[in-house]
Amino acid sequence: MAERRRRIEEEDEDNAAPALPPTRRISRGPSQPGSRRHGGASVPTAAAAAPVPASGAVAASRAARAAARPKSDRRRDVDRKPRAKRTGPDDDDDGGDAKIAAVAPAAAGPPRASVGVGSDQAMMQHRENRANRKARNSNGSKSIEKRLSNRTATSASTTSTERLASNPTTLNRTAGTDPSSGDGVAVGAFAYTSSAMPPDHRSQKANLIANYTGQHRRRASPPPPSDLLQPSPQDNHIQEDVEQPLRSVDPMMQQATVVAARVVKEEEDPYKLEHRLRAEFREEKQRLEQEVRNTLLQEVAIGEVVVQDTDASRRRRRRSSNNDRDGDDDDDDSKFSDSDDGGQNKNRKWLWILLIVLVVGGGVGAGVGIATSNRGSGSSDASNNDDTPAATSPPSTNEPANGEIILDYGIIVKDGLKDDVPATLYTQDLNDAMDLLAPEVLDGLIGQTATAGDVNNAGRHLEPSIVLPTSIKTIETIDCPDESFITSDDKCEKISASVVINDDDLFNVQQQFLRGMFAAINDGSLQTKLEQVNNNARVRITEALFDVAPTPAPSMSDFARTRDLLFPVSGNLLLDASTPQYKALSWLVLDDPQQIIPDTIPVDDLRQRYVAALLYFATAGDDWKIQYNFLSVRHICDWNDGNGINDVENGIACDDEDESVAFISLEDNYLSGTIPAELQLFSTLWYLDFEENQLHGTIPTELGTVIDLSYLHLARNQLTGTIPPSIANLPYLQRLWLFENELAGPIPSFSGNLGWFSIIDLDFNEGLYGNINDIFNSINSNTLVEFWCNNCFLGGTLDSLDLERFEDLEILSLANADLSGTIPTSLALLSSLARLDLDGNYFLGPIPPELATLSFLEALDLSSNKLNGKIPDVIAAMPSLRKIDLSFNSLTGTVPSFARNNGALEEVELKRDEHDQNSLDFNVEQFFNDVTGFEVTTIICNHCTLSGSLPEGAMTKFRNLEELQLANSRSSGIGIVGSLPTTMGFLINLRSLDLDGNSLTGSIPAELFNAKELEELAMAGNQLNSAIPSELNSMVWLHSVNLNGNSLVGTVPTFENSLAGVQFMDLSENREITGDVGYIFSAMPAQRLETFRCNSCRLQGSLPTSIGDYSALVGLEVTNAGITGSLPTELGQLDVLILLNLSRNQLIGTIPQQVADLQSLQALTLFRNNLSGPIPDFSSNFDVLSSIDLDYMPNITGNVGTLFSGMIPAQNFQHFYCTMCALSGTLPTDIGLYTRLSIFNTKSSKISGSIPSEIGQLSDSLTSFHVRSALLNGAIPTEMSHLMNLQSLDLGGNDLAGNLPNGIGKLPSLWTLSLWGNGALTGAVPTFAENVGAIQIVDLNGLFGLSFNMDAFFTKAPTSLNALKCHGCQARQGTLPASIGNYNRLRFLDLSNAGLTGSIPTELGKATSLEIVTLNFNNLNDTVPAELADLPELHTLQLEGNDLTGIVPQPVCNKLFEFAVTFVTDCFAPVQIECPCCTSCWSDESEGYVYPQTTP
Repeated sequence: MAERRRRIEEEDEDNAAPALPPTRRISRGPSQPGSRRHGGASVPTAAAAAPVPASGAVAASRAARAAARPKSDRRRDVDRKPRAKRTGPDDDDDGGDAKIAAVAPAAAGPPRASVGVGSDQAMMQHRENRANRKARNSNGSKSIEKRLSNRTATSASTTSTERLASNPTTLNRTAGTDPSSGDGVAVGAFAYTSSAMPPDHRSQKANLIANYTGQHRRRASPPPPSDLLQPSPQDNHIQEDVEQPLRSVDPMMQQATVVAARVVKEEEDPYKLEHRLRAEFREEKQRLEQEVRNTLLQEVAIGEVVVQDTDASRRRRRRSSNNDRDGDDDDDDSKFSDSDDGGQNKNRKWLWILLIVLVVGGGVGAGVGIATSNRGSGSSDASNNDDTPAATSPPSTNEPANGEIILDYGIIVKDGLKDDVPATLYTQDLNDAMDLLAPEVLDGLIGQTATAGDVNNAGRHLEPSIVLPTSIKTIETIDCPDESFITSDDKCEKISASVVINDDDLFNVQQQFLRGMFAAINDGSLQTKLEQVNNNARVRITEALFDVAPTPAPSMSDFARTRDLLFPVSGNLLLDASTPQYKALSWLVLDDPQQIIPDTIPVDDLRQRYVAALLYFATAGDDWKIQYNFLSVRHICDWNDGNGINDVENGIACDDEDESVAFISLEDNYLSGTIPAELQLFSTLWYLDFEENQLHGTIPTELGTVIDLSYLHLARNQLTGTIPPSIANLPYLQRLWLFENELAGPIPSFSGNLGWFSIIDLDFNEGLYGNINDIFNSINSNTLVEFWCNNCFLGGTLDSLDLERFEDLEILSLANADLSGTIPTSLALLSSLARLDLDGNYFLGPIPPELATLSFLEALDLSSNKLNGKIPDVIAAMPSLRKIDLSFNSLTGTVPSFARNNGALEEVELKRDEHDQNSLDFNVEQFFNDVTGFEVTTIICNHCTLSGSLPEGAMTKFRNLEELQLANSRSSGIGIVGSLPTTMGFLINLRSLDLDGNSLTGSIPAELFNAKELEELAMAGNQLNSAIPSELNSMVWLHSVNLNGNSLVGTVPTFENSLAGVQFMDLSENREITGDVGYIFSAMPAQRLETFRCNSCRLQGSLPTSIGDYSALVGLEVTNAGITGSLPTELGQLDVLILLNLSRNQLIGTIPQQVADLQSLQALTLFRNNLSGPIPDFSSNFDVLSSIDLDYMPNITGNVGTLFSGMIPAQNFQHFYCTMCALSGTLPTDIGLYTRLSIFNTKSSKISGSIPSEIGQLSDSLTSFHVRSALLNGAIPTEMSHLMNLQSLDLGGNDLAGNLPNGIGKLPSLWTLSLWGNGALTGAVPTFAENVGAIQIVDLNGLFGLSFNMDAFFTKAPTSLNALKCHGCQARQGTLPASIGNYNRLRFLDLSNAGLTGSIPTELGKATSLEIVTLNFNNLNDTVPAELADLPELHTLQLEGNDLTGIVPQPVCNKLFEFAVTFVTDCFAPVQIECPCCTSCWSDESEGYVYPQTTP
């Protein structure tokens, strides 16, 4: 994270324009030293200036920037989040050098000061008001930091009252200091000394700072209750005198007041109480004024304080001089005297303060878990004489005196190894140490709680004082809570203690005092005091305990009032208990540790706390990875990961000027749910980051009202809907990251932005669309640095883009964006371009060589287009080019030399489709010799036309090479030749090696396995012929091995020591690789193996039961490998198995039902084994089964009626092979439910009945339907004419009858029609006129009822015909047409016994593919044509049973004699033909063949 932040800061500096946007300090926890408000410096808004045009200096700056640019492929690793960083020493002398400063958001372009009037006036006024507040708070020329430092450095002799009088308007930012300390360190409202603190305690103290200040955050003073502070007109002057003191009361006092309001008696509503007190106000005004006056005069004299020893046997008395009430031994006590001037107004002032606290804060003790005495009118009986000491004896613990409060707290003490320091030996020292610490804590509170009223009467109040110091009540031995400091057998003591203080209700410091003690103990101050008391102290204070008693639940009026105040924010959603809005409201009223009462804090603060809580509930905060203090007692500005020293990286942080929310980051934190629209309430928010969560729903359009928003990061979620135009038009938005969501709809115009955009990233939202020209024309920024819209549907071309104004554009990524046209040469105008991604589009034409003028171009990706031509030599010579990807185009020629690249090259990818006919020549040897090599990490040219060899010497340069993929094109033949050089051992960083399909010979060098991180090894289809190196078996990270198709020998490696676990192994077609299959699947690591192939290996043994341990196995293919035995039932444990292929082995037994129950099984292939028994029930399969192949196992049985009625799942089933199986039953009508059935092939079965008409429902899927040599009967249903994708229909050898449907011949994709042996079929032989050139085989042998129109057939039938068999068909015309010569693909012609007449056409010699011609037993006459000698493939000619005459031509005899074939004619009387070369002849007399022929 820190690195990401650093890099974005560098980008901001690089991309800075002449004017920066105004920025604010972000509250991120305290710096060291000083409180969280003392640190932090703002970056001033730069003065407005006109943009500087690109010049020589600018170009030089860009060159330097490019040289320093990090080398990273994707911006996904580039920083997006500015960090609140610590700056170096400042230029003042206040000692506060360790400040926290917010990095200014990076931007360039017009300054915000240049924004015009009109719609932006409200925003400008907002900024002006903020600037004015900042100027007022700055107290003239002093910075906030210097003023605070100066105040903390006030002389030790100055009292809190003097500090109040000297600067009454800034008391709420003053931290008290210990007069006796050396270097005071201000922490929240307290000051601690650090001079005597050991280093480890200082570290604890640093952690304490963040924790404590989060609980006691100084907020702007809330206004008094509206009704209470609305007196009658005659009392307006009283209100005016009261408001200023109230505004200057320390915010910590007001927090106590808020808590105090919780303890109003349940039986009396707070609002009714206020009303009653107002009614009584006037009649009691005079008496109350006098009472306040007397009380202040009486209690301002701090009397005798009794200090008790730990053993209660001794008492010490400390006196404070009544004549020196400010405690500095000087003569300025006149401040404490009552002045008669304006006495009535001043008394009214104190009266109002007292009345407010009595009403709102009465009974505060019950709210903070302390015992408080009842105070009422006239409760004090002390003398009014200021000169008389008010000696106080220790009150009873259970009954404290008036104004005295017992505060209980506890500590945990670690007293050394194995409890070797008894508690009795250190309790005295511990008492003394706490007695030293308590006054310091209380003194720190006094300065913070003094009211800044009239200067002359500023001290007229009772300062809290210690009445009875520490008293240890109980000691309990416990287990130590923090084992990091102790050994397991150590013990600790839990010590309960109490202290009694005298506190005026006006200030309510009890809770602050307790928490101050809590903080001081935890940060090591008590340990320091203990060491001051006794240097030999052997105990250690480990922890403070502070339990707050529960507070009575708020009333329903609180809930209703809070809901009313929040109604403008969330509306009716607050009424629905199921909404996160209602849950946030309930938490705020019922469960918030701050226990806020409505109308006691500013409404804006209440609403902001509500919205922060709503963010938690709306995004399932209970499931977050880290809660970042959300819903804690802390102020929402401390709901973050800041610890007071480090920067805030995640959570909520605030503007340090007015504590408004400015920064929200919850990236990668398991957020789910939706983004609440109420975030718009954070009107000063400038950074919002929810990256990489599970948020869904839409992007709230309301975010578009947060005009300060500069960084919006919502990437990597599941957001849907459109991009709100209000977001795209935020005036100061600089960086918009929305990539990897599910957004859809039009990409909005960006014209509302005022020229601040530097990054727009909309990647991988596949539903977004727009026009690239409209989008770029709407962007007002000439400072755009990155534009990403991969997988957007943009359309259009790049030719008309006005690219010249985007001279600062460094990244243009438009992959898979539906762009077309050519790649324009105008891209060369993008002079700063460093990355160009145009892959996955439809660009045509050549690669423009003008791209070589882009001197900063580092990454060029033009892959997956339709580019053609050669790769320009100048592209390969670009000195800045690091990555080039031109894969999957139609490029030709030779891969150019990269010799002039100057060593910048890192990645070259030239992958091609293996079926691409275009040639891209790549000389491997030349490439390795030309490239410098030291920086190269990737070389890919798969399926290129490779040549050359891997050079022995050049390999030593490529030590950083990680991917080497040079799989040869299958069409190119040779590929890389030679052997693998032993210098490949220098490729020590190699992770992927693919040399498939080349002509490598020899052995695999053992040195190759010096690459200990090798993950993928592929050398399939070579001529390697050595033993498999033993080093292969020792590779611990190898997960993929493909050595298929070589001549390797040895045993199957089992990788017993693999750490990664082999996932893929293919050793097929290495016929000398041996192994015992039982050992292999017992020794090989089982945890990750997914695919194992060893087809045609020479294995032995049977599958072991341990095969069930390979739970990740997806594919198991071991065919023709000699496996014996039965299928183990443990195969049923392979829950993710998809493919099981054990065909062509010697397996016996049955198919286990457990295999059929595999719910992920998609393909079961077991053909040509010796298995037997029934086909199991596959109904438990999760409808993913697609293929069953049980061919050629005659002992496999099954009923097709039950199989295809539910035993085989219908949803995805596609292939059923059961040739030669012993099937029975009838084809069910449910076969129509198998809508994805593609192949149904059986043979020699006992399937009977008719073909159901429902077969026509498979029109979209069925391609092959074979029920051959079965017992089918009935007619062929006409619905089979609907099977438009049917390619092969084989119903031969059945008893089908009826008319052959005419539509069969019209099936456009049919290439095989076999109906032989169904003698009862009638109709006509189809002409296949509508077949689209696919028909190849027509087998109608034995269909004597079919008529055959020869002329029509050989005129209309596609010339793709390969075989025509129509023995017994009845020719209509009788003659064999001359058009038969057009069928030059015809190999088999059987028209025997078809009633042919006439002569054999000489054109038959043009059907040059003919191998078998059977025209016997027709009525052919005339001679045998000599053109038959032109048939080069002819080997069988049967012409017997005709009326042929003459002598067979000698060329025909020579041809047939050459192939030693079958040639048959007639042979006995009446002799009509002479055939000296016939192999046999037909005798009518004997009705048989005579061998050899005998001529009379």
